[in-house]
Amino acid sequence: MKSQCDDARDSEACHSEVTKLEKQKTDAVARFESRIVATRVSAAAEPPASSVESRLKTVNDLFSRGLISQEEYDRKRREIMSGI
Repeated sequence: MKSQCDDARDSEACHSEVTKLEKQKTDAVARFESRIVATRVSAAAEPPASSVESRLKTVNDLFSRGLISQEEYDRKRREIMSGI
């Protein structure tokens, strides 16, 4: 397929085609970058299960050793569970 830019006599058409291709490239890069950001945000928003489990074990351990009250335990547990 012959491009309009193959004919040097039609520089305006060539410029128009280059501009159109540059816009398509810019749009494609922007879509790609937004997908990367969305993936990163999604991954960051969900704490790993092991992290939640570890935090719950820590709170339970503190409570069982008498280092925090029942009220503090309940509040912290709700906080951890609301982040899932």
